[in-house]
Amino acid sequence: NLSASERTYLLDRLTASLAADADIQAAWAAEAARRNAQIDSGEVETIPGDVVFANLFAKLKDISSVHGRRSIHEQSSHLL
Repeated sequence: NLSASERTYLLDRLTASLAADADIQAAWAAEAARRNAQIDSGEVETIPGDVVFANLFAKLKDISSVHGRRSIHEQSSHLL
């Protein structure tokens, strides 16, 4: 397991490697603008993060109970 400072360092390095590629950066900017426009126009509706995660963890719990394993939430709760 990585410590918080190690995870932060890794995230910073990964982000920096993506930012180095101007084409990728431009594509993400265009995608963000497109998604923002969809939200502003009412074409799509946002879902609060807590609802998304609650639904995700419920589905993972169902899957893990079928396979007799600990859920992803149980395995990763120390990261939250």
